[in-house]
Amino acid sequence: MALVGDKALKKAIRKKVRETNNSLRAAYLQGLNDIVIDTPVDEGTARAGWNITISSPSGSLIGNTGTLFGMEAEIPKNVLSKKVYMTNNYSYINVLEYGGYKGVGDKTAMGDGGKIFSDQVAPSGWVRKSMQVMAKRIGDIQT
Repeated sequence: MALVGDKALKKAIRKKVRETNNSLRAAYLQGLNDIVIDTPVDEGTARAGWNITISSPSGSLIGNTGTLFGMEAEIPKNVLSKKVYMTNNYSYINVLEYGGYKGVGDKTAMGDGGKIFSDQVAPSGWVRKSMQVMAKRIGDIQT
């Protein structure tokens, strides 16, 4: 026999779970959007290479991040208790994030045999900064 308040309590719990899920999903999407927008652009290849996936990282070079709607279509409605991956598989994405090259043949160069991939290095790592902001947004979600 269900108590009078039992139905209302279950409804309130479902509502809170839905609100928390939607807030978490929005934080993921905004975090990836921030990363995409701040990706240094020369030809736009690196910016177009971002993917958002669930359960395992993407192995694709072609991103699903052309628009925020493109990203939203790739992430399921329910993200609670799921691992969300934001990946970019271009070989020079680490060079853009961390820097580390001076020119062709430089021993400190990163990437493919010391070749310069791009002059568009983001100072101080835009991905790391965006991830910190996203983590704060997630921490601020009321559960």
